[in-house]
Amino acid sequence: MILYYAIGSGLGHLTRAQACVHTLALRDVRVLTNSLLSRQVFPPRDRILVPESVQTAEAFPDWIRHLMETVPVEAVYMDAFPAGMQGEMLFPPGIPLYYIARRLRWQQYAALLDKTEIHFDCTYETEGLEADHQYWIQAHSHTCQPLTLHYPDPGVTPAMQAWLHSTCAPRWLVVHSGPEAEVETLVSIAQEQAMRFDPAPAILVCTPGVPLTDDPVQVEDWYPAWPLFPYVDRIFTACGYNVMQQTLPWRDKHYWVPFERPLDDQFARSRAHKVLSPGLHMV
Repeated sequence: MILYYAIGSGLGHLTRAQACVHTLALRDVRVLTNSLLSRQVFPPRDRILVPESVQTAEAFPDWIRHLMETVPVEAVYMDAFPAGMQGEMLFPPGIPLYYIARRLRWQQYAALLDKTEIHFDCTYETEGLEADHQYWIQAHSHTCQPLTLHYPDPGVTPAMQAWLHSTCAPRWLVVHSGPEAEVETLVSIAQEQAMRFDPAPAILVCTPGVPLTDDPVQVEDWYPAWPLFPYVDRIFTACGYNVMQQTLPWRDKHYWVPFERPLDDQFARSRAHKVLSPGLHMV
């Protein structure tokens, strides 16, 4: 089997893992994750949930070593973090290694790499990277190549169709998996802009497990939300990797806000998208 490391917060690593499996036509993949949200992305047979008791840099190596000794692993794919989120990943000799690279705060992450010597058979670069990150990849990869991800399209669900047909007002969409304070920020921005419209736009918030009980907006746990993008009038998001890729065909109605992350530089990604597409909207 192929082991795909997708440990991290939110839905970003899982969504990218799904897109990589789809784009590269990988077979017999088990996604290694620490997120309960993984049930929205992968069926139980395709995911391995890391027990909370071993989600530390000290306990994880023994756990992953035991897993690889008991389950036949033919290749390992690492998402975003070449040595794992905490530098905790172990790589048995002789197993092909692949790195799915996206933008990192490389200076903060690089200190973790002293623990592990890694050499990837291939690195797939999914967006522009910091120069130091790029140099490291070139020194630790047999080959490097760009990769444009294609996200599997499940289509618009009946519930989505019902919402689209429920109003003649402009339809605005807020998409973010959290944390709750950031979802609230995006909703507030949408509501502030909506005050200038008559009739008032219908605002739909797609977010997992964030109730937003104080806001007069419709909240749904619909994943993925991007099939709605062609049919709405405005899209409000953060600046994570996946949503910035998914909104590219609808850049004329996309409003985004970069948020602070320990290792994902959303502000640099925002600047890069602004340079590439000056007509885009950044709140």
